[in-house]
Amino acid sequence: MIEGFVADYTCIDIETTGLKRNCEILEIAAARVRNNQVVETFQELVKPTEPISAEISAITGITNSTVENARYIDEVLIDFFDFVGDDMILGHNIRCFDLDHIRLWSLLKLEKDFVPQYIDTLELSKEIPLKHHTLEVMCDYYGIENKNAHRALSDVMATIALYNHLINGDRNPNYTEKSAPKKHFGGFVNSSDIKPTTANSDTSHPLYGKVCVISGAFEMPRVQVLQAIADSGGINADNITRKTNILILGKPDSNHQGGYGGTKWNKAESYREKGYDIKYISEDELYKMIKKEIKND
Repeated sequence: MIEGFVADYTCIDIETTGLKRNCEILEIAAARVRNNQVVETFQELVKPTEPISAEISAITGITNSTVENARYIDEVLIDFFDFVGDDMILGHNIRCFDLDHIRLWSLLKLEKDFVPQYIDTLELSKEIPLKHHTLEVMCDYYGIENKNAHRALSDVMATIALYNHLINGDRNPNYTEKSAPKKHFGGFVNSSDIKPTTANSDTSHPLYGKVCVISGAFEMPRVQVLQAIADSGGINADNITRKTNILILGKPDSNHQGGYGGTKWNKAESYREKGYDIKYISEDELYKMIKKEIKND
C-alpha cells in the first residue's frame, strides 16, 4: 500500500454476487482523477454464470434481468484494464475486497496478473476514532451524499469525496455513532428503519396502516420499494409475525429463497393455517399501488 496523498489516480469499485473471494463480479466502475478532479469514468455491468440471489439484488438493485444483455467478465476486464492503465488505484476496502476479486478473475479468464500500487481509504479513515469505518459510515460522518449506494460508480464517486476530506484532514466534532443510520449485514437498511417522508398519507390507500413484509428480489432497489410503502402509509416490518397483514412477493433466486416457497412465505402459510389473515400480493401489484409514491431521485 502506498502511504500519503496523490492528486492523480483512478478510483475503482465492484459489486459482486456475494462476499466470498470466489464470488463473481456483477458490476465494475472506475473514475480517472487528474489534479483531484474527475476527468473520465468507466462503468459496466457484468453477466455472471450463476443467477443472482435475492439478497444481493436487494442490496444492489442489480437483478438477473438487469444483466441479461451484459458482457461476461473476460470481455469487460479487457476494457477495464485499458481504462486503468498504469495508474495508482484508489478504493475503499480495496486491499481485502476489490483487488482480490479483480485479480482472481483476471488470472482465471485472462491469465493476467493485476498487482497495482494502491491507496485504501478504509485504512486512512481508521485515524478517525469510530467503531466502524465502512463507506456508509464515513459518508454519514462527512455528510457525503451517495444516493445509489452499492452501485459501483456511485460508490466510486463517494470514495473520491471521502478521500478529499481525508486529504484536508477534515473532522466532524458533532458526529456521534448513535445518530448514524442503523445498518443490516451487507449494508442495507432494516425494513423497520424506513420511515415516511410525509405526514399526509392517503388513509384510503390499500397499504395504509397495513404491516407489510417484502420477500425476494425486486426490479426496483429495495430501499426505494420500502420508502414508497412507508409513504403510502404502510408499516414496514422485517419478519412475518401475527401482526403481518401483507406479504409482498418478489422473484425467487435459483435456490428458491424469497417469493413463493421462500422462508417468509412458508412462515406466512403457517400463520394462515392458524386463521391469521395475511394477504399475498405480487411485485407488479405492488408497483401499481405505490406508483405515486415512487421517488425517482
